[in-house]
Amino acid sequence: MRRVPWRAGRDAIAVAKTGSGKTLAFLLPIFHFMATRGGSGGGGGGGGGSTPSPAALVIAPTRELALQTHAECERYGGPAGAAAVCVYGGAPMGEQKAALQRKKAPGGIGMVVVATPGRLCDLM
Repeated sequence: MRRVPWRAGRDAIAVAKTGSGKTLAFLLPIFHFMATRGGSGGGGGGGGGSTPSPAALVIAPTRELALQTHAECERYGGPAGAAAVCVYGGAPMGEQKAALQRKKAPGGIGMVVVATPGRLCDLM
């Protein structure tokens, strides 16, 4: 079997017994992309404007899955310099908007927004 470098853009398959293992496998290529793109765009809080510019958007079908994905994103992306914001229904929208505006990571490789479809539509 031939080894293919990560930058080749190939698909990956992750198998794990727990949800967090598969979630991490889903997030690792996002963190890799954010760290290697050279700081172009998606820096976090909007760069002077009022519109945030996330480097990645993860859409989760339920609040529970969104919160799990956000927790893994903070756990593993935070040390790499990635900021994470979770927006979902059932929580005050004003606080979520404020989090999107102010969230920046130390080291600043970018921001990942984890959202449920309904709240994403509300915010758009």
